[in-house]
Amino acid sequence: MAATTAATSMDHLQDLLSHIHHASIGFLGNDPPSAVPSSAVLAKAHLQALKPILPPHLFHPMHSMWRRGRPVYWLDVAGAVGRLDWVDWLHRRGDTCSTLALDLAAGSGSIACVHFLHKVGNGGATTLAMNLAARFGHLAILRFLHTRRSEGCTSDALYFAAKYGHEEVVQFLATYCLPQCMPSRALDVAARHGHYGIVQIIHAASSHLPSIATTDAMDMAAAAGHLYIVCFLHEHRHEGCTEAALMTAAARGHLTVVHFLCENRDEGCIAAALEVALEHQRWDISAYLASLLDRRATLCSRIGCHLLCEKQWSRGFAGDENDLKALKIELSTETDLFFYYAHVCDLEGFHLVQEQQKLMVDFSDYANVLIRMLNNCIKEPHNHIAVYLMQADGRARLDFIQNMEYKFVELLSVDFARSPEEIVRQHITFRYNTVKVHLYSRLPCT
Repeated sequence: MAATTAATSMDHLQDLLSHIHHASIGFLGNDPPSAVPSSAVLAKAHLQALKPILPPHLFHPMHSMWRRGRPVYWLDVAGAVGRLDWVDWLHRRGDTCSTLALDLAAGSGSIACVHFLHKVGNGGATTLAMNLAARFGHLAILRFLHTRRSEGCTSDALYFAAKYGHEEVVQFLATYCLPQCMPSRALDVAARHGHYGIVQIIHAASSHLPSIATTDAMDMAAAAGHLYIVCFLHEHRHEGCTEAALMTAAARGHLTVVHFLCENRDEGCIAAALEVALEHQRWDISAYLASLLDRRATLCSRIGCHLLCEKQWSRGFAGDENDLKALKIELSTETDLFFYYAHVCDLEGFHLVQEQQKLMVDFSDYANVLIRMLNNCIKEPHNHIAVYLMQADGRARLDFIQNMEYKFVELLSVDFARSPEEIVRQHITFRYNTVKVHLYSRLPCT
């Protein structure tokens, strides 16, 4: 029975190798259909034939090694597909292998192949072995490699285990391999994909490590509507979020997340979020945000204006801070629909203002500083003053002044210009739609 099984396995291997061989170099009249390449090394044509057969996570390491001028062996292919009988037959045939054999066997989930290749030991391994085992949730293989081998892993292990929701693997890595997994964005990616348990595990294991998370964690959790994760990050982490959290939650219709952010966080502009909600026809969110604007109108009337910030990024809303290209700040008032001034600033213009006014902030924080100063004027009108000076030529200036005990100190001065007529019309239309949505929300349901 054992001999029959071995013969059948060898036939399967010969069929595979024959298929790859003939698909890559073409059928030769003097070659029998069952011919197996005698060379242990794959040629370029063999790799090209493997591409549609193997999944990307198996093929790409082979192709990458071949491009670096290092040989790829048939024994590596056998390990990649996790067939111990093929590995054993090729090994007994005298074939050698590279580190890919054990690395890719770990990714295949075949612990028998991993044990065999570890025992034979003629190819070795790299950190890719533990990385792939973690990525695909093969905890038993991960334990074996950690205890029996010394290659270890990289930050990819924790990152991909967190991304794909392998909670037990994340717990193992956080317990035994955390130093090897740093720095990592594992908490960010777990929050994005809604893996609440993994977020808790990583936080508990690495709360003292600042490089384990960024503002992307709360931003992306809010964008995906993962309220529990947003609440957890708010209560237990210090990274916070950016204005993207409120904007994307409003655009995608996550009312509970929008409500939590508005009640508990200061990032973001409610007027801008309302505009996005209206644009995406999120009527329940639009009504809620409109009610917030009504509630805060009396506070804003003390300085007579609303502030809307619009940021332009080089790529996506979650780009790095260095990708901020331009910033537009618009001022409007409740009492005059035609009062609409704008301040537009790019990186070059900001550097000029930064030098002239000796600012100690980066361009990416410029809008947040303005919002904080405006909030200070609302909350502490006796200590913080906003003075808006308009000129006949359409130019204006907004000065933020702090009332010290014996003197007034100008903190920041921002130049504005009257907006073109078309922009003012768009603003009036937006105000009209806002009021309409607010009125509709008060009508009784029929």
